[in-house]
Amino acid sequence: MRKPPKTIDAYLATVSPDRRAALEKLRKTILSILPDADECISYAMPAFRHAGYVVAGFLATSKGCSYFPFSGKTLATVAADVKVHEQTKSALHFDPKRPLPRALVRKLLKARIAETERRGAKKPARLPPRTSRSRKRTAPAGIITSGHDNATARTVAVAKGEAVPARPLRATLKKIIANNRAGGWRQLKAARRVP
Repeated sequence: MRKPPKTIDAYLATVSPDRRAALEKLRKTILSILPDADECISYAMPAFRHAGYVVAGFLATSKGCSYFPFSGKTLATVAADVKVHEQTKSALHFDPKRPLPRALVRKLLKARIAETERRGAKKPARLPPRTSRSRKRTAPAGIITSGHDNATARTVAVAKGEAVPARPLRATLKKIIANNRAGGWRQLKAARRVP
């Protein structure tokens, strides 16, 4: 199994030239419509994040190219505009020789962004402070968002543009590294069971 690409450029480098040209054009179109969108890889495909939500993505397929609005509702919302294209509930298929028109991409993005706005603002990456009952498990500075009971791994989340609290993060990482060097979670679990 191939590893998923880490960037859109890395993905496009693996695609045949005709499909690559169509997808590069689609990429430029999306970025011209949403210049503040962040490029990312989501579900192992090139995607674009806007206001915290993934709003578009694309793939080269064996039959051509596909556009993904990352929602099962978007294509139904613009059904009249996409009826000439082959599609599934969540993907719009097109021939690389006939790329999606800019006006259609704009409508797709507008419909998807309207969906995300109805859902409300994306929750911040960090969780709110924990209740007093679980406070003793919470990592310093509230940077650990999951894996509290796991002594060998944690999920660290910091909101974009927020300063990373270096000292508590360093202390947590040192503890995790020490636990892993001591044999990992299986050894730690076994040691806890022995009286």
